[in-house]
Amino acid sequence: MRKISLLVIPALLLVSCLKENLPLVENIKKGDKWGIEIGSSAKEVYNRLQSLGIEKDFSQVAVVGRKSYAEPEELESSLEFYNATTLQSNSGRIERVIIQFPADTIASISTGGALPEEVDRWPLNVADSSAFNIGDKVAELYPKLESLYRISDYSDLDIILPDKPLNKSFDPDMENFNEWAFSFFTDAGPGKRGRSDVRLYFEDGFLERIYHKYDEFEVQH
Repeated sequence: MRKISLLVIPALLLVSCLKENLPLVENIKKGDKWGIEIGSSAKEVYNRLQSLGIEKDFSQVAVVGRKSYAEPEELESSLEFYNATTLQSNSGRIERVIIQFPADTIASISTGGALPEEVDRWPLNVADSSAFNIGDKVAELYPKLESLYRISDYSDLDIILPDKPLNKSFDPDMENFNEWAFSFFTDAGPGKRGRSDVRLYFEDGFLERIYHKYDEFEVQH
């Protein structure tokens, strides 16, 4: 019996120490984490994230520091790399328009604030060359944006891109940003969930550092 007790006590102490030491923080500058290798190019990192997202059940990565675009010409990458865009007037005249295109065509258009209303076409008072319609091909989005911005009533729209969806191809413009971020959850035992918050830091287009913060939380049912 004494031998069994000696084995059990260290195990209990280990569990206690692990709890007290959370959150766990890692700053990785050499080697790799989850197969994301330090020194990899932005595209190589993104390709790995596409696989890791399936493994860890997350679907997007945030491009930290990216701001809205004041006109279509500022978009250095094609909208085809994303699954949605938001148009919002910087004067407040047009509250918000959300255009979603998870595949190759526009699937939904919503307008309004807290309770957006779905519509089939927006705006209603412009020519077909400037209006967005359900079923329009994603390839038509950019030229229609250019046409819409030539109309004075819509020239002050800001274009907002969402977080980068991992089910679409790499956006080369991501190389121009030095920080990406993503999070995912894991099962940490009965009544607990673990959360990993990750920041990827790049220098001249290559991964320089991985910051990882892990913590655990009780889950109430």
